[in-house]
Amino acid sequence: MRSRRPTAGRVCGFLFSLFVAATAVGCRSGADSLRTELSVQQTSWQRQLETLRAQQAALRERFGRQRPSVVAALGASGEASAARLAASLDGAAQSVVDLDSQQRQAGAQVEAAIARGTEEGRHALDGVRERINEQLSALAADGTALIAEVDNFGKTESIHTTQNEAEARR
Repeated sequence: MRSRRPTAGRVCGFLFSLFVAATAVGCRSGADSLRTELSVQQTSWQRQLETLRAQQAALRERFGRQRPSVVAALGASGEASAARLAASLDGAAQSVVDLDSQQRQAGAQVEAAIARGTEEGRHALDGVRERINEQLSALAADGTALIAEVDNFGKTESIHTTQNEAEARR
């Protein structure tokens, strides 16, 4: 008659099965955690990009209100300044569009890395996060510079024009 006591082989087999199951659950849970973290990060990026878009729209509207009077007062000089500032505003808007596209593609990149392993997924997420956060910071700094440009639009030209007119009268 066979004994009902578990043999060392059965115990080892059972423990190995538990280990494999726990590892699979741990990997799945790690992958799910990374996916959740990515989703939260993408939501944050979207909010920041929307803030930049709103800021740019407000700047473009202010610029549009100022442009006719500056160009009328300064002529060709004002038109050249307006063209440069319009190009800067267009470039900033395109940068936001490009970064939005990059952050959307980041999801697929991180997902592909997760499929290769949790550690690789973590590395990909950290890399994408660093890259996009740096670009968002740069765009925010550019936005601050654009605010100053719009605030000063026409002011330096009007100072130079006034000085030139005063010198011509002498």
